[in-house]
Amino acid sequence: MMDHPDDVLVARSLAGDEEAFVALVRRYQGPLLALIRFRVGDGPDVEDVMQETLLAAWTGLRRMREPTQARAWLLQVARNRCRDFLKSARRRDEPTDDGVLESMVNRAGRAPAPERARAAAVAEALEDVPGPPGEAARLFYLAGLSIAEIASARGCPAGTVKRRLHHARAQVREALGVTRAGRRPMSPQTPQPPLPPFPAVRPAISISESEAPPFIVDCPELRWWAIVPEVGQSARWANYSPPGWQMDEYTEMRVVGEARVHGTPCVDAQVTNWQPERGWEGPGVRRIFGRLTEEKAQYLAILYQGETTSVQTYLDEGFDWAWGEMARKIEDAGRYVRRPDGSFRQAHSVGDCSAAGAGACEVRIGERSFECLRVFQIEGPLNDGHTAIIEGYFTREGRNVLNRHYCHPGARKTPLDETTELVVDGERFVHWYDSLTGQALGG
Repeated sequence: MMDHPDDVLVARSLAGDEEAFVALVRRYQGPLLALIRFRVGDGPDVEDVMQETLLAAWTGLRRMREPTQARAWLLQVARNRCRDFLKSARRRDEPTDDGVLESMVNRAGRAPAPERARAAAVAEALEDVPGPPGEAARLFYLAGLSIAEIASARGCPAGTVKRRLHHARAQVREALGVTRAGRRPMSPQTPQPPLPPFPAVRPAISISESEAPPFIVDCPELRWWAIVPEVGQSARWANYSPPGWQMDEYTEMRVVGEARVHGTPCVDAQVTNWQPERGWEGPGVRRIFGRLTEEKAQYLAILYQGETTSVQTYLDEGFDWAWGEMARKIEDAGRYVRRPDGSFRQAHSVGDCSAAGAGACEVRIGERSFECLRVFQIEGPLNDGHTAIIEGYFTREGRNVLNRHYCHPGARKTPLDETTELVVDGERFVHWYDSLTGQALGG
């Protein structure tokens, strides 16, 4: 069956042939695992995200528009699952007391029949315990890892794991209304590190159509990371999510020197990332190697720091899908046509994932105003539930000030802004989150 082309395996899978789906997945298991490890790091999280990817692919198979492009579609599904994993401040986990939780859910994740109702309540409470305490509890109570195994996997002392389990149990007890007479008060928490130098809550944003004609942008940045690949340059940006539009991720970059990747000259940009549930620590992209040519912006290599350090380059399978290269010039060539009802239709290039202009706009962010070219990048077939759209705004100088992200309604586990929508070719997308750069906030 492994000799069959992708479209045949997809057709058989749609007919209920599970062996065909297994064959399809095995064909691309290597690049799928490489992408997931690249995004979330090594360790047990890779298997979790892989399983979520396979489940999403199996249940969403009917939305695949081009069965001959199964590899690209599966990689898009994996990338979305990685994004959900990294973005959510709530990992699935958690416990009550040392004895109480085990009586509800055993180490294999099963409960005796009389306890199933309580087990369901505990499982729901576990979903709501955020950050490292929740992760530790899930690994301990549900995955069956020992404290020593968790400590080794997470690179922290066993005492840290015990404290995280203690905090997780306390949160589940509180959620379930469980009390424990005579329990000692929790020790004071370690003071939080300084917060990033961006507003904790997103400034007000207004976007209006401009009467001026759209202009051509020559973007000097590695697009979507907002960094100019020249020694001494720096960039920073933050993500803000509904409903309260609080900052849930902040990134700083600085180009520290010249480098070579497989003999190709480039620059080395160091990356620092902050998230509220883990502060300035945790896995993530730590180095980006890239360059500008006269026509292209190119990502050449990425260094990811997790439990182990991994490096991917432009010669690795799947790298071009997640990173790759892009044209510096962005223009409005008439691809997106605005309809009277405010929606858009594509006049040409349907299926092309490259960025394209969609009119000039006046963008106001807090007290600052910008004349921008609006840019759409559609990351997959519009009718695919996993597809996302980036609505970027670039100044005449080619600097990115705002990226507004959209997804299909119900496609994410995190809250969405259903009041702001983008409709392209009749497909409705809703506001997922915003990214503001230092260019937007004056720094």
